[in-house]
Amino acid sequence: MSRRLNTVNNKINKLNEKKALLEEELGLLLLEKEELEEQEIIAVCKKNNITLEELMRKVNEEKQRKMKEKKENEE
Repeated sequence: MSRRLNTVNNKINKLNEKKALLEEELGLLLLEKEELEEQEIIAVCKKNNITLEELMRKVNEEKQRKMKEKKENEE
């Protein structure tokens, strides 16, 4: 193989290794973000004396209301 081809292959390998590390770090950060969001939701619920069940019911009702509005707008 030519020297240039070896150089390009080495750069590709190094970049693939960096990409794998970044993807792993991103995955960990996304998990941490999800956990922090859940903690924040729980804190807000406690502050407002709302149970998670009540919150989920409200969220589901809102989703259903939006779906109905969307269907009505389409018709």
